[in-house]
Amino acid sequence: MGNFSPLLKLLLGTDKISTRIIRHLNSEKGGRVTFIPLNRLRPPNVAYPDSSDVVPLVKKLKFSTRHSAAFQQVFGRTVVCRDLDVATKVARTNGLDCITLEGDQVSKKGGMTGGFYDHRSSKLKFMDTIRQSMRSIKLKEDTLTDIRANLVEIDQEITKLVGEQQKLEGDQARDKSNFDQTKQDICSANKQRASIVKALEKKEKLLANARNQIDQLRSNIATKKAEM
Repeated sequence: MGNFSPLLKLLLGTDKISTRIIRHLNSEKGGRVTFIPLNRLRPPNVAYPDSSDVVPLVKKLKFSTRHSAAFQQVFGRTVVCRDLDVATKVARTNGLDCITLEGDQVSKKGGMTGGFYDHRSSKLKFMDTIRQSMRSIKLKEDTLTDIRANLVEIDQEITKLVGEQQKLEGDQARDKSNFDQTKQDICSANKQRASIVKALEKKEKLLANARNQIDQLRSNIATKKAEM
């Protein structure tokens, strides 16, 4: 049924937007796309049969009121019928495209489509699968972005910790060097002290000998004076 071809067209707010996109496609050689501008739509005013066996398809669809004109344009002249007999009568009498509950189609132009339909080959199903796949990809990309951000934070934290560790190791190395130097200085001071003590002991002995000699000389002088 030709009425369903707009399903594969792009719906836009205004014809100005579609004009810009078409110009871009032409300049980039991006292929051909059919657009449906909302501001150019003039949906038909359809008189539906007053029958419980016939329901306008638009009443079974959920959509935003903003897109009402587009849905009326695409599905406004299509009804759902109880069976093929009702569909044939409505298509002939009311000039509407009909779909039965079994999925058979009767065109207002007289054409009929029926039989087994493999839903696995549905373009709408393919499009829905693509949309779901795109959403899944987007979620995975968002998750990957979060993981990358976390990895950056972890890497920064590791760099910070490594820097702190290197600083501590540097401080420890300086402290050890200072300790070793102090230990060496103490050892040298102790050796110098021992040397000074030994030299002092020698000088004290020399001083004691000198004092003894002085005392001896004084004693000799006193004896000489007494003999005179």
